[in-house]
Amino acid sequence: MLAVNLIIDYGNGGQLAAARALLDRLEQLAAAHPDEPEVRVELAQGAFNLIVGHAKAQRLDDGRAAAHMAGDALMSAEFAVSCREQFGEEVAAQVLAWLRSLLEP
Repeated sequence: MLAVNLIIDYGNGGQLAAARALLDRLEQLAAAHPDEPEVRVELAQGAFNLIVGHAKAQRLDDGRAAAHMAGDALMSAEFAVSCREQFGEEVAAQVLAWLRSLLEP
């Protein structure tokens, strides 16, 4: 969770490159531990926060790139549960639909 919070802080501070570097490390960790769904959820949460940071900075291409890098984690059942727990059913459905739209070619 620390990495996810740092990604938020970096994004809020306009340090999107540092946030992306941290997300890349999370991706490496998730790849090294494919049997640990908690790591995939962390990756998805970090990616979501970075995507939001890019959207705030009007850098949607960079946000889309982050979505593609973490696409499997963002579309995982575990992340969907996490979204519903955090945002509620209606908002989670909107968040997941927005993320799916970023993954479209």
